[in-house]
Amino acid sequence: MGAYRLCRIQKAENPYYLETIGVNAWSYEEICYYILNYPSLIDETFMSVKLARWLSDELGLLKLGRDIEKALEEEKSLMSFVVPILKEDGYLTQGELQGFEARLMRAEEESPDELLKKKGDALVRCGRLAGAIAAYDEILGKVDPGRSKIFLSSVCHNKGVAYMRLFEYAEALASFEKALELTHTKDALKTYLYACAIAKPRDRYEEELARYGVDEATAAEIDRELQKVNDTVPPTPETETDKYLMALTSRYHRAADV
Repeated sequence: MGAYRLCRIQKAENPYYLETIGVNAWSYEEICYYILNYPSLIDETFMSVKLARWLSDELGLLKLGRDIEKALEEEKSLMSFVVPILKEDGYLTQGELQGFEARLMRAEEESPDELLKKKGDALVRCGRLAGAIAAYDEILGKVDPGRSKIFLSSVCHNKGVAYMRLFEYAEALASFEKALELTHTKDALKTYLYACAIAKPRDRYEEELARYGVDEATAAEIDRELQKVNDTVPPTPETETDKYLMALTSRYHRAADV
């Protein structure tokens, strides 16, 4: 699942399916990796009796399985569910475990929208783009005039990133433009224009430069930065298109958690 670690507990004969990201886990270490890297994706599909019994039956972690089932029966906190798993085989040092517990405690103080955005961002990172867009749409569909425009702009921005990776350019541009409308910052403008340069013919891109009154220096800066990416990842073979797009979005479409 993206990292290597020596497995000291037996590997399962039958995997545990991590439904949210569509991946099979075969070992205790992979379960720990998921918890540490995707805490915002830990939901009822993960915190389940099914997981407790898989740990008991497939990995021989009988006490851990019983403890998790008890935590579920008593409807304890997320920390009461995941920390015993991380403690089981010394997967983390004491300091690392304390740091992770602090992260969970901070998350408990966040608003539902902030948690939902983190879920969307995590889904983007692991390539579950439709789920990410659904999470962002749920946030944007709420009527709450008290919410920060900066926060909403970041949601729109990350939604645009997800659409770019799906090659849904019209939706991506609409999302980036909405992010720009909410904040009117130079960074938001440049992100929108980078997307236009990727998605539109040159003449249409130049129309957007004129529409937003972009000065020659900024236009030249965008061209130079796009050329750097062109030099790094040539967008010629059709099979390399996704790689090229990923390089562009990773370089230019900055977002807090994506």
